[in-house]
Amino acid sequence: MFINIQMKMHLALSICLLLFLQTVVVKANELPEFELYSENSFFYTDEIEGVLFLDGEITNDMYGEFRRALVENNIHTLVLNSPGGNLYEGLQMAGTIFDRQLTTYIPNGADCASACSIMYLAGKKRYSRGQLGVHQSAYSDDVSKQKDVVGKIDYESQITTADIIQHLEEFGTPGFVYVKMLRTPPEDMYFFDEDELDELGNQSITIKEKQEFAKIDQFLNSLYAKLEIISCRENASSCSDETLCKYASKDKAWLKSLEAVDYVREALNRNLSCGVPEAQCPKDLKKCNDAYVCTNATKLDPYLPAWENNKFFHEAVSRNLNCGVSEETTHHCSYETPYSCTKVELCRIAYYEFGWFGGAYYEAAVQFAKDLKLDCRKINSSKSSDISQIIEELQSKLSNANCDVGQIDGVFGKNTARALEEAALILGLNYSGEYIPSRSFLLDVIYSINKKKPSFSCYTSVSPHLCSYQMPKACPIKKLCKLAYNETDWFEGVYYQKAVSAAKELKLNCRKINSNY
Repeated sequence: MFINIQMKMHLALSICLLLFLQTVVVKANELPEFELYSENSFFYTDEIEGVLFLDGEITNDMYGEFRRALVENNIHTLVLNSPGGNLYEGLQMAGTIFDRQLTTYIPNGADCASACSIMYLAGKKRYSRGQLGVHQSAYSDDVSKQKDVVGKIDYESQITTADIIQHLEEFGTPGFVYVKMLRTPPEDMYFFDEDELDELGNQSITIKEKQEFAKIDQFLNSLYAKLEIISCRENASSCSDETLCKYASKDKAWLKSLEAVDYVREALNRNLSCGVPEAQCPKDLKKCNDAYVCTNATKLDPYLPAWENNKFFHEAVSRNLNCGVSEETTHHCSYETPYSCTKVELCRIAYYEFGWFGGAYYEAAVQFAKDLKLDCRKINSSKSSDISQIIEELQSKLSNANCDVGQIDGVFGKNTARALEEAALILGLNYSGEYIPSRSFLLDVIYSINKKKPSFSCYTSVSPHLCSYQMPKACPIKKLCKLAYNETDWFEGVYYQKAVSAAKELKLNCRKINSNY
């Protein structure tokens, strides 16, 4: 049974993952090779011969790539997971599916709706364990913008409806499908129930044929498990509970290595015991392992840990543990909260040219620096706040996040400005790229990147080619806003929901972004 089919069917992700497979347990030869078609919406692998997968929106000019995939791979079965899209491309592909007498299959957890549903209904053999949805056809952008032209939309609607009915009649589609389709407005979706799916083909599937579909399910489940391991190794927050516990504990004890700190922290954040009995600490801190100390000595932020002011912090200091607390600028630093300062920042607010600052105002910062046994005289004399160093640090961070800054040289040029503008969109900061920002703004950007790492990228994902309504977090920011926002407001309806949620989660001003591009 599928869990989160959108994740499993994005098999093209393996192409990108191969770039770093040497750093993880899964070996490259354990992942299949894929042929990708139509901007990766279609994909094929020899490991399950004759089966072509569609995962994503139906777009312009997709039909030619679809035919090429059929010819090159002798396809007999089409696996569908799509919210729909371009109706005429869908009708063309449906005609070919019918002519070639292909089998169509919707796996459990997948959706095939709108234009995709016509492709499904074109199959000679049809089997759906997922959701099949229909509605009235939506008008194209060109038509919807010409509502003042009398009869324009009615004419378009008549042509579209006539085309759909002609195809469905040719496919021998039952009459109740027309009724549900024509009674459901474009902004809604009608999903057929089990009895209706039986009448549309499920009841005619033999046990032997179901066994063949089960092989497809097994293939996808196996691949997803491998991809989940890889994703988990890169980011603890993406682990399933079972995998997370595997990397966080062993023999009913939390792992002690610092490499396990992120996994232990994430497990505790989810209130998972992972089979570990309640520890004797914190009653006796000396009995706590390093991972447990670090988990409780730092704030539960997987991207930017900072010290807590508690007994675990003092225990971590006594063991010389840094617990992943960054040496870089955090900007939470203040006299009242010195535990959020980096060593450099802390020395700047606790120590001056001739010694420690005196007085109650500086007391917390001075005491904390002394607890850390910092040589603030040396630190203050060796660090510079020169603007070129700040720009160089910003360039380095942007470059590591797939932002094109050109040469990393400490000079704020056009490439750096463009990269900063794109990063600012993602980070929710206001910058137009038309001026050299202030030193404080540059530091704000560095802080924001630090807080989001390692998830920050000039793309919302390391795999922008997977961008779709089903996988909006794989979209570049500009494309995400196009999927989620129209000229005046967020799109409505179930098929826009994931894109809208992803854009809102990133707090994107899509109205402004769309108007600029």
